[in-house]
Amino acid sequence: MQDLVEKALLNDTEFAEIFTEENIRLKLWGKNKIKSELIKRGVAQEIIAKVLLEKFQPEVNYDNAILLAEKKLRLLKNRGFDQNKLKQKLFAFLGSRGYDCETCKEVIGKIVNSSEEEWHTD
Repeated sequence: MQDLVEKALLNDTEFAEIFTEENIRLKLWGKNKIKSELIKRGVAQEIIAKVLLEKFQPEVNYDNAILLAEKKLRLLKNRGFDQNKLKQKLFAFLGSRGYDCETCKEVIGKIVNSSEEEWHTD
C-alpha cells in the first residue's frame, strides 16, 4: 500500500474529487449520497469533508434536484396518484439521491407551484 501511495498510484483525495465530479454531473447525486458512497469506499472523513466543500455549489445542487424531480414527476403523473402522494414520492426519490430535506421541500414546492394547472386538470 505504502509503495502505491509513494508512487502516486493510490490517492484518496484525487479519487474522491473525480468520483464527486462525475456523480454530480452524470447521475445528479446530492451531497448526502456522494458522502455515503465515499464512506463505503473507505475514504477518510477529512478528505470527504474537504472535497464536498470544494465541489458542491448550492445553485448546481438545486438545479440538479429540479431536473431529477421534473423527470420523476413526468413518470409519476401518469400513474394516477393524488397531489399529496406525488409529493411524498418525489420527496423520497430526491432523498434517495442524496438531497437534504430543505432542498427537497424547496424543489417540490417550486415544481408543484409551476405546474399547478396541470395538477388540477388531471
